[in-house]
Amino acid sequence: QRHSLEIRRRVGFLPAELSLWENQTGEQIIRYMMALRGNVQRAYVHELIERLAFDPSKTMRNYSSGNKRKLGLILALMHQPELLILDEPTNGLDPLMQQTFYQLVREAQARGATIFLSSHILSEVQTICERVAILREGRLHAVERVADLMHVNFKWIKLTFREPVSPSVLAGVPGVSEVSAEGNQLKFRLTGEFDPILRAIRNHYLVDLHTQEPSLEEIFLTFYGNGNVAPVQAHNTVEAIR
Repeated sequence: QRHSLEIRRRVGFLPAELSLWENQTGEQIIRYMMALRGNVQRAYVHELIERLAFDPSKTMRNYSSGNKRKLGLILALMHQPELLILDEPTNGLDPLMQQTFYQLVREAQARGATIFLSSHILSEVQTICERVAILREGRLHAVERVADLMHVNFKWIKLTFREPVSPSVLAGVPGVSEVSAEGNQLKFRLTGEFDPILRAIRNHYLVDLHTQEPSLEEIFLTFYGNGNVAPVQAHNTVEAIR
C-alpha cells in the first residue's frame, strides 16, 4: 500500500467494462488522469487520440462501446507503462482500429513492456502473445508457447448441400472426425487437407462451405489429449509479451 502510487505509474490497466464519470467529457477525463499520473508526454497522448480516431469532446454517457474502448486504451497507454494488463482490449473496435491497437502493442513491446492480455480470439492471441495460459474456474491450468500450440492444427467445417447427405459419405476420410448431420448440413472436425473431402462428396451438390477456427480451450484440450488438464503449480508464471 505504501508504494501503490508508484506501482500505478508503472502499470496500465484496461478493464472489461470502463466505468467513469458519465457527465465528464473524454478530454476532461484524459486531462485528469494525466495530472494524476504525472510524467505523461502530452504529445504522445495527442498521438494516441489521433491514431485511435477518438473524439474527446463528447461526454462519457454519449460514447459508444467502441469509443469507450478507445478511451480506455488511451488511459492505459498514455504514460507508457512497464506493465500493461488488458482485458478483452479489442471488444467494440472495428477491424481498422484493431490493427492500430496491434501496432500500439508492438510498439510497447519494443519499449520493453510486459503485456498481459485476456482474449477469446485466437487470431488476436497469435498476433500479440508469445505465451498463452488457460484459466478454468479461477485456476491456472496450463501455460504454453503459442508456437507450440499452433501445431495443433484443426478446423470445424460445415458443408451445406442442396439435399440431405448421410454422414456415412465421410466415413474413412483421413482427418475427419465428430461428424454430425442437421438438415442439409454436415458438420465435422478436420485435421489435415481438404482434398479428400472434395473427392468424397463429388457426387453431391455443394451449396456452401464454412470453416471455423477452434477456440483456445479446444486447442488446449487437444494439445493435452483430454479435458483433465492438471492445474499449474504455484511456482509457474505467465508471460504474455516481453
